Amino acid sequence: MRKLLVLILTLAFALSLAGCGNPVATVNGQQISMKEYQQFLDDVLAIYEAQGIEITAEELPQLQSYVMEEMIYREVLRQAADELGVMPTKKEKRAYFEEQLALSYGDAKTGLNTISQLGLSEDYFLNGATVSLLQERISENLVPESTLSDEEAQALYEADINAWNTREVSHILIGPVSATEAAEGEELETDENGQPVFTDQEWAAAKARAEEIIKELDDGGDFAKLAEKESGDENTAVNGGALGAPFTREGSGYVEEFVAAAFALEKVGDYTAAPVKTVFGYHIILLTAKQDSGDMAAMLQIIKDTKLEEERTNAFNTFITEKQSAAVIERLNEETPADDGATEEDEAGDGAANEDPAAADGAADEGTP
Repeated sequence: MRKLLVLILTLAFALSLAGCGNPVATVNGQQISMKEYQQFLDDVLAIYEAQGIEITAEELPQLQSYVMEEMIYREVLRQAADELGVMPTKKEKRAYFEEQLALSYGDAKTGLNTISQLGLSEDYFLNGATVSLLQERISENLVPESTLSDEEAQALYEADINAWNTREVSHILIGPVSATEAAEGEELETDENGQPVFTDQEWAAAKARAEEIIKELDDGGDFAKLAEKESGDENTAVNGGALGAPFTREGSGYVEEFVAAAFALEKVGDYTAAPVKTVFGYHIILLTAKQDSGDMAAMLQIIKDTKLEEERTNAFNTFITEKQSAAVIERLNEETPADDGATEEDEAGDGAANEDPAAADGAADEGTP
């Protein structure tokens, strides 16, 4: 019933637009047509449906407003890129789109097949990638290169070493198994922090198995294959135990023992000689990448690149805000609510329409550490 009501309201809204003339808005005299608007709205609704999210009649006006304001923003962005002479060609847009698909899915073909299988519009995602490309090109035009000297980069590093030193690891988790739970299907006993309580024998069995795995690694075993087979961390096991993004010593979100062991590893390819105990079980940790003063030239370049991205982001935000403020924008249908600012409900994120429909279905968990 909800879907039918949303459909009726959407069609009624489209008819009202048609009655008011073809354009739904103009940006510096450039028209945004009702057809373009309706296609964008249909694509967004399809994204939500593919994610299993139903848009209620109450949420639809907010979604319509989002679509309208996003289309206006994109037109301002397009005009700005054209003004700066950084507008990409159709071929460049396609190449960038396929690069982004490859980053998300391993290769562009898999990404395109996924979009097709979900019954979604390829153009919707191509246009979204083009927005990112325009933002990049404008940012690079505004701030072409880093102005940070080696001495300034060195000072930034020394001022907060822990903010720049990172580690990237894979792990194999061997957690203790409750004999009672395995035999009788009973719930585990937990402590005051909600952590499962295991017997000394159960912890000892987990440690012994972790030590056996280390012995297999010492004998030439493949870490990724052992992680896929043995690790109790299902989120990372499928990726050969890889946690993904690098992390710093402080603020990583991982437990202290895990972080300390990761930073104690000296060379890429090293793994912990003994199992590392945390509340989750015993970990075997493999160092896959590191960033620290061991290669100071590389570190200084990373700092320069990071600060350059910050400068570009700040310059872009200032530039596009000024362009939006100076733009002559007409919204030609009063029934389309303008985005005049976030309400308390918007800030709370209560409605499904508050979510970014172009976002991924959900970030993978970082794992148990």
